[in-house]
Amino acid sequence: MYPRRVRPAALLVVLVAAGCADPPPPAPPPAPPPAPAPILSPRRVASASAFDLVASGDSVLFAWGVPASEGGGVRSIELGPAGAARGAEIDLARHSAAAAGAVEEGPPQIAELSMAAAAGHVGVAWVVMLRDESVIEAAYASAPGDFTAARELASADRYESRGRGNVIVSSGADGALWVTHRIAPAPCTATSGLCTRFTRQSLGATGAPGRGDTPLEVATACDPLLPGALSAAGRSYYAVCHLGEHPATTVYVIDPAVSYAAAAEVLPGCVPTALAPAGASVVLRAHCHGGDALARITETGRVPTSVQPAVFAARCDHGRPTLTVGARAELALPLTASESRLEAWLPEALAPPGSRAVWTGEALLVAQPESGEVSLRRYECVDGELLRTDVR
Repeated sequence: MYPRRVRPAALLVVLVAAGCADPPPPAPPPAPPPAPAPILSPRRVASASAFDLVASGDSVLFAWGVPASEGGGVRSIELGPAGAARGAEIDLARHSAAAAGAVEEGPPQIAELSMAAAAGHVGVAWVVMLRDESVIEAAYASAPGDFTAARELASADRYESRGRGNVIVSSGADGALWVTHRIAPAPCTATSGLCTRFTRQSLGATGAPGRGDTPLEVATACDPLLPGALSAAGRSYYAVCHLGEHPATTVYVIDPAVSYAAAAEVLPGCVPTALAPAGASVVLRAHCHGGDALARITETGRVPTSVQPAVFAARCDHGRPTLTVGARAELALPLTASESRLEAWLPEALAPPGSRAVWTGEALLVAQPESGEVSLRRYECVDGELLRTDVR
């Protein structure tokens, strides 16, 4: 038998039928990633040091000095744990609480601002630069947002500073809020010449200054004079820097429960930048020749660990950040409950110089000054990595 021949017309019908089959529909495009959770928008600020950020329970408080071009004064706002605004901004001071008449010559400039919270109480203090003097003002709140009228605490001769270090609000070992600040210079008591002086005052329930310490002095002040102050495990710590041949930083430890005080000389020759919590103790960060350094100061004033030059890093352990310093993590701080003053622990990629950082229990929030504004950034542990989550 011969093979059956296929007619050309039949072959054409088969090919046409095969070519007319509908192609499969394209796969649907992937769903866009969810929009980032809301976060506070940038705020114009009077100077790169005129703002602060602190954690208080399940809230975060942000305060800033308003630029003189916008009328001056100080404002605050309460944020949620992810950095979104809770309610509206509050005016803590319009123009200046200290010298209303100065507004006639032009709005006074807020040069520096500091804030702290303890047991739901909040204290804010700032430096107002007038023509011939620098004025320290403060406001107090028994609950976030419930601030008293701003009051003047002290005045000093006008001074110039490149950044922070002239006013610090901190919680004391007794739970009270204290303002450590520069005051007018005076003849030295231990040497000849004129000394830079500073003191510490508690904030009363009305926002007025309460009890205070005897003023202290340094012959020649560093910039910053006061790198930091805070409390940890029932003890108060504050740092002071003075100049001799080289910068010298002393960290004072006060334990009122046993009427104990100690002083530690920390990272000699380095310029201090910040004091930060470290569990039951504290750490001091400083700029040194060859890079930054970090040292731990114990409750007895010892300095058992110094890392120099320091390598700063942040990793995620079980969904929460752990901040480490040193190639072998010689110093480490696991973040659990909310915590303020964490900028000293962070690499500059996360917290550039001048930043403020807090852990809210859910996220790491960093307030960063840049080009006349302060922007808030949020970092969270995602799939085992600490990632920025306020942008898509």
